[in-house]
Amino acid sequence: MNVKFLFATLAIFVTTLSFGQSTALDSALDYSYDRYSFHNFDEGIEASKKVQKAAEESKNSIAYLRASFYKEISLQAQSGNEYDIQKTDSLRLELLKNGLLRDAARAHLHLARTYYYFGDVQKEVYQYSKALELYEQLNNEPGIASVYSDLSLMYYDQHDYEPAFENIRKAIRIDENLNDPKVMHRDYNNLAIIFEHTGPIDSAIYFHKIAVDFAYQSKDQYSLGLSLSNLGNNYIMAGMLDLAEDTLLKALEIRTSIGNLRGLAFTNIRLSYLFIEKGNLKKAKQHARNSLNYANQLSDLKVKRMAYDKFLQIAELENNSAEALKYLKLVRHLEDSLHNSDNTKEITKTIMRYEFAKQEFADSLANYTKEL
Repeated sequence: MNVKFLFATLAIFVTTLSFGQSTALDSALDYSYDRYSFHNFDEGIEASKKVQKAAEESKNSIAYLRASFYKEISLQAQSGNEYDIQKTDSLRLELLKNGLLRDAARAHLHLARTYYYFGDVQKEVYQYSKALELYEQLNNEPGIASVYSDLSLMYYDQHDYEPAFENIRKAIRIDENLNDPKVMHRDYNNLAIIFEHTGPIDSAIYFHKIAVDFAYQSKDQYSLGLSLSNLGNNYIMAGMLDLAEDTLLKALEIRTSIGNLRGLAFTNIRLSYLFIEKGNLKKAKQHARNSLNYANQLSDLKVKRMAYDKFLQIAELENNSAEALKYLKLVRHLEDSLHNSDNTKEITKTIMRYEFAKQEFADSLANYTKEL
């Protein structure tokens, strides 16, 4: 859909209705969160500002609160390095106080993703469990599926592939009934990523190609850049280096055009991997340096670890033992932070606590019903 048309429509809502009708407010707020969800942060911020102004004029405090929340999370995600956990949590509490359970669940989801970027797995899984609890309470299937899809990558990051596959299949089963190419892109992209590490690589390529098709259908540049970058990485793994280079350079162009810093960090690391495979260590080093610069801007431990790993490989190929030892220590330090047995145990404990509480409630309800 044409973005200019959407904003023109939004402007008409503001000027002619002043958002006095709750349906107009809800539509504008849904649009704002939709833009955030699919990384179109500028549009999400502008839409939220318009709602704030209209809500203030009509003295609609609920709409103003929701718009403030959507604007805040879009601003945080847009900057990539200014996540404010305290502010998000404060807004979450206000949403809960006002009975806005769906938005509170969205706040938990945002917090989970924030902890993911910080590498705090234990807090990440707690936030996901709280989001899932609220979405299930509301019987909100799109929200439930979004948590399952995210959980699949959390398990994948911990190299725990069985629950990773289990969660992404749950997400796909729900989402395939929603007829939304952006959502299907997300799910098939995540499924393909898991196959990258479990094999076979042909399956990863197959599912990434499906994700690319959904990205084209959705006409979403963020999604397209993501899938092309992932597909290019798969081509390297399969030894198709020239095809990988063409695909990655296209992804780099798209991600540069939309200013996607985290995406640029990942695509540069893949280009470094590619040029190591091609034997061009000068280019490999430059792309690793680019990736590390983006990772430092974003405070992203996962990408920093990947960049250090590429520097380690390059140093080994150059027979530079001092550099190799330096980067080996850095890689191991970040590996300990991001992936360890304590994280895996905490994930299992948190999910089990949630499932136990849910079953206990179901049993109590069943017993109560029998007594009636």
